[in-house]
Parts: sequence; C-alpha cells; structure tokens
Amino acid sequence: MRMRNIGQGSFPSRPNERTVLQRLRRLGEASRAALARATGFTNTSVGQIVRDLERAGLVRAVGREHRGRRGQPGTLLSLDPRGAFAIGVRLDRTRIDTVLIDLVGTVLAQRTHDRLLPAPPQALAIVREDVEALVADLAPAYRRRIAGVGVARPYNLGSWLEQLDLPRTAFLPWENVAFGAELAHATGFTVIEENDGSAAAIAELFHGLGRGCDDFLYVFIGPAIGGGVVLGGQCLRGATRNAGDIGMIPVPPSRLASAPGTSARDILLSRASLNTLRRHLRARGEPAGNASLPCRTPAVEEWLEDCADALAAPLLAARAFLDVPTVVLDSDLQPEALERLTDRLAPHLATHVTEARTRPKLLRGSFGSNAGALGAATLPLFESFGPRPPSHESHVEGALHIAAS
Repeated sequence: MRMRNIGQGSFPSRPNERTVLQRLRRLGEASRAALARATGFTNTSVGQIVRDLERAGLVRAVGREHRGRRGQPGTLLSLDPRGAFAIGVRLDRTRIDTVLIDLVGTVLAQRTHDRLLPAPPQALAIVREDVEALVADLAPAYRRRIAGVGVARPYNLGSWLEQLDLPRTAFLPWENVAFGAELAHATGFTVIEENDGSAAAIAELFHGLGRGCDDFLYVFIGPAIGGGVVLGGQCLRGATRNAGDIGMIPVPPSRLASAPGTSARDILLSRASLNTLRRHLRARGEPAGNASLPCRTPAVEEWLEDCADALAAPLLAARAFLDVPTVVLDSDLQPEALERLTDRLAPHLATHVTEARTRPKLLRGSFGSNAGALGAATLPLFESFGPRPPSHESHVEGALHIAAS
C-alpha cells in the first residue's frame, strides 16, 4: 500500500486559521460574531477565514442561533468531522492498538492485539495490515484527507522489566529501532512518533478536558505509569522527550505485604501500576487475570490506599515545580475503580500540602484505555490543525516526523 496524505505543512498553515479552528473546537458551536469576540479578530477577518475553512471542508454550518434580540440570527458553525482523519498506533509492551479517528476525535474503527510485543519485523507486519484495514474502512473520497499516522510507545521499552515482571530478552530487539521510518516506508504516510504518555496528554489537550484547560499534569495508570505536562496549551517535551515521566520519581517503599521490600526507596512505577495490583492480588490469593476490572475486595482496597499514598508526594512536587493547578488522572481501570482511587487520593493531598501552596484539582481523564491510541492518532491532527506556539518548529515539540520516501 502506498498512500499519500495531506500531511504536515498543508492547510491551514497560517496562525489565524489555526486560532479560529482552536476556538471553534473549544466552543463546540459558534457564530462568526462569537468567533470574532473569542479571537479578537475583526468580523471581516473572521468571515474570510471561515469561508476559507468551509472551502477546505474543515468547518460546516449546523443551524441558526436562538436569541431574543432583534436582527437576523447568525449561522452556527462547527468543525466538520469529515474534514480530516488520522490513524494512531500504540505500541505497548503487552498490547498493540491501531485506531482511525476523525477531526473531532471520534474513534471510527479499531484493531487490538493483546499479546507480548513481538520483534520489530513482526510488529511492523501487524501494524501495516491494521493500517491497511482501517484505510479500507474509509470511503475513497475521504482517504486523501488522512493527515498521517501517529505512533506512541514507551521510549524505554527495555527498561524496568523486572518491576513489570516481563522477560528482558523479548525487548532487546527494540533497541535503536527506527520503527516510524519503517512504517512510513511501508505505508506511504507521514509518521509522527511520540512518547506514549505525552501522546495521551495531547489527546486530552486536543479532544478532552484541555478544550477548557491550558495547564495540567496528565497521569495515566496502566500496566506501568506515565504522563505528560501541558503548559500554555502546549505539551512540554524535555531533552530526551520524557517530560512528565512521573513513574521515575523516587517514593518510599510500599507497605503492602506483596511488595518486594528490597530497597529503602522505590520509584512510583513500582507502587502505582496495574502490574503492582496484579502482584498484590496474586499474593492475596485473588484472581489477577483482569486487574483493570477489580471488584471491591480487601486486596483491591489495600492497593488503592497504597497507590494513593504513593501518588501524593509526586503530584504535590509537580504542583510546586510546574505550577500546574490541575492533575488529570486516567487509567485502564474501570471508571468506578478510578473514582475510588481519586477519592482516596484527595485527603492525602490535603494532608501533605505545604504552607502557601494549594493542592491540585483532580479531574478524571476522558478516554480510559483508549487514551494512548487516541493520543497517537491525535499527533498528526495536532500538527496539521492545532495552535502554533510563538516560535514554532513543531506543534508536538521534539516529536519525530518521518515523511514517506
């Protein structure tokens, strides 16, 4: 399969068009007058920008304003979901997800493989087949509107395997693999690679709670734990593109009887992860096959309390260093279990917050187990249609962009 996509650098490339798209994304529906007020542009400028966006198929009319004052009601506009599409690939140590989404972030199709990540050639064959199948799900007229493919994966696939109870030899072939370049060559799409925690944070920024919040720490609890940092409506990267990797923060050792207890200090990954929950369930003689859907058992409640205790100090540290007022917490856990964790975490934060500081506001994430794959798919949309920072080189600053050869 050799596909050519609209790619990066295509319309809209001008900041004003991107600003209008961003405001319209946040408002959901708005008239031209409302967009002028929200952007600070003149009515004439907004009118021309909207006409350009309509011609490009990115914006559509959805109805008329309902208002009591005199005058002709304005036309309500929204993003056109069919204006662009993107494909996302999440490579995890024990799972491969490939999704197709539209411009507003709706998942249109998905393929999932729950298995230990195979060697790169086998993984490439699986992903290429999945991408071909998802492209085939689109009507031919829409295939040219695919903005690209995003790939999200942990950058250190071969690290922390002892804490995750995974075989080290399985991940040795992934050292120094240019997977994005190989996928671009195999499919013909432009590919953007990103750390999976940052990609999920970008999905939350672009399609979720970030539509009303520009500054937050994003934390995802899955088999491991990771995250991303959003400040001023942009995702921070760091020198090694691992900003927000909260799992590496040192914490006191767990008090759970199932904890290895081999060190005076630990890292958050070893306490706040579903792998740790599975280990504790096994130690207590409870089924651990599907730790993402735990019941209210004593072992689960013990883990929730230990997890909340472990999270408190790192979240307060992030509040102090980054000055982020909000923590968005998402997980492979079912929503009810994540809510119980959040309820337990709040008093820990209140107890340990220091003078002249406030505890961060806790919000539940929008996408659950789909966050990583949706984040991957959001990367090309954010690059093509998201707001540009003042000195722009890439929307996803530091992300790897590979054009098909």
